[in-house]
Amino acid sequence: MQRTALRAAAERQYRCYPDDDDAPGRVCRAPSKVGRAWVRPPATTDEILSVESRLGIVLPDDLRAFYSCIGGADEPTPLENGWMRFWPLDRWENGKGEVKNAAGLTLLADHGIESWWYGAQISARAETPIFIVDGIRPSRLVAGSFAVFFAAALGNDRSIYATPLERGAG
Repeated sequence: MQRTALRAAAERQYRCYPDDDDAPGRVCRAPSKVGRAWVRPPATTDEILSVESRLGIVLPDDLRAFYSCIGGADEPTPLENGWMRFWPLDRWENGKGEVKNAAGLTLLADHGIESWWYGAQISARAETPIFIVDGIRPSRLVAGSFAVFFAAALGNDRSIYATPLERGAG
């Protein structure tokens, strides 16, 4: 997905609604309740440089495009749009911490209230593969790029969710 298409998709998901304080239909530029998701304003250059320095990474174009439009969310998207929370940059972490089986990934999103996590394999590649991490089993590739992952999340595409075994139901 090209940068402009990714930005447009993000803006459609996080539009201000009539019950918000902001004008209906306007993209929120401050922390604002949008539907049921609290979104942050676009990430600043300083915030991007800070996460790059802190984690020793360089944001690829697809992530930079998304975060230049939406600075992450404090709450998940509505259920019909994946119940996904795209973390603010200051929340990102290397997969070396408490979450097992996430080594080599940058954790940047979760499903529900941390039912499972999503990590990006960030490198100089044009695409940023996204993996699901449940903390028990090895991580599993769910999308070949962040743009594909984002579209799947908004479309409630079940291929990016945990399998029954990953959810502990199998």
